[in-house]
Amino acid sequence: MIKQKNTEDTRNLSELRQPTWFYGVSKQVYQEIMIMKELVHPNLIGVTDVYFGKNSINLVMPLMRTDLRAMLDKRTLTESQMKSVMQQLLRGIYALHSNWFLHRDLTPGNVFLTQDGLIKVADYGLATTYGGPKRVPLLDTVVTLWYRSPELLFNADLYQDKVDIWSCGCIMGEVLRGGKVLFNGQDEIDQLKKIFCVTGTPSAFDTKNNTDDKPLWPEARALLKFEAFTFKQPTHWSEIIPTASPLAIDLLGKMLLLDPNKRPSAKEALEHPWFTTPPLPVHHKKLPVID
Repeated sequence: MIKQKNTEDTRNLSELRQPTWFYGVSKQVYQEIMIMKELVHPNLIGVTDVYFGKNSINLVMPLMRTDLRAMLDKRTLTESQMKSVMQQLLRGIYALHSNWFLHRDLTPGNVFLTQDGLIKVADYGLATTYGGPKRVPLLDTVVTLWYRSPELLFNADLYQDKVDIWSCGCIMGEVLRGGKVLFNGQDEIDQLKKIFCVTGTPSAFDTKNNTDDKPLWPEARALLKFEAFTFKQPTHWSEIIPTASPLAIDLLGKMLLLDPNKRPSAKEALEHPWFTTPPLPVHHKKLPVID
């Protein structure tokens, strides 16, 4: 933590251990710094200064009070507060996607809050550009396991912004469940099994919610590991989170659709009626920030 001379402005100093004198700056670190400096948005963490040492890179950033994981562990949120959290998170992700960046590692531990309850998406170590509206080959070994989308678990190398939307859906599920993780698999196969126990397997027909007589995710047959899973029918999200409102369940279910092409964009998620139906999202200053 550092304090600017002659002001009350306190900021956080983050040190990245890297022998820059010999190797220079890695592509990963360079891209993380570039994103923080170039994308200025209230819900994205930024960097105000960068200092290079012999064996480290020091980033000066706004002071964060806590992260979403800690807040969910220690506080019970009202629905209005839940809406504020998700609205701010999606606004940050919309800003990233609008500039053709994927975050690729969204977790409650990478979502920070200021003293005033302002949500800041952070940790762009795995972020990447995705080259415009066309899909391009990318790495599948990204995103913390519990928040990794089915297409990544199936080793897809062509994906878009919908991998971040799946992660946002997992985070929303935790927000609605008071911090309890939705899918806590031990490995990739176990993670897929836990997902399919709720969503149904990709070849299943959603007889409860779907009337178009098509499988939940037709394209999944082209992905690796597909045949390893037995047929399962989906479970309605209201059975998983009975305390959530119908509109919350509707948005959650849309963000956690197996077929990435059917998931909403960040902009579409922000336009969901859950955010405009009472109780409305509280101002960020009314979020229960903890030390």
